Amino acid sequence: MASKKLTISAIKKDNSKFNEKMTVQIKDGKYEIIVNKYFKKTDASKLLGDYITITEQLIESGASIDITSNDIFLFHILLIKYMTNVPLPEDGLELVAYIQELINAEVLNEIILALPKEEVEKVEAWINDSFKNMPQVLELMKQQQNFGLEQEVIPVGNI
Repeated sequence: MASKKLTISAIKKDNSKFNEKMTVQIKDGKYEIIVNKYFKKTDASKLLGDYITITEQLIESGASIDITSNDIFLFHILLIKYMTNVPLPEDGLELVAYIQELINAEVLNEIILALPKEEVEKVEAWINDSFKNMPQVLELMKQQQNFGLEQEVIPVGNI
């Protein structure tokens, strides 16, 4: 296969797949959502940041809300936020309340099952890799703050 010159135009053309969407009917056609066929790595990165931020918010607030009821995890909710057109609140506590509404309406599992499995698995693997490297990253950040030195950065994860 012949190589082509690396240009921003070529990259944008390759990335055009991230604009592909599919329409999914849930709750026996009562609702319609739009799902990304492919997940952007930048959205996966935002998902990770939100995951950490929301977890901290919930811990700091002393929330006793079980966000894992019915085998649903915060990770999946954030996938819905970034990979569908389902409007979800930004605030962690509001998000948990919204999650409960989706669970009670019996649509949450249907939305999660509508996500492309292969893409979910890619993001899930990247998140897991990120958490494996997190102690090293945090230690380097701590050292840099303490000593004001620039050091090699360990990648958080590979998508």
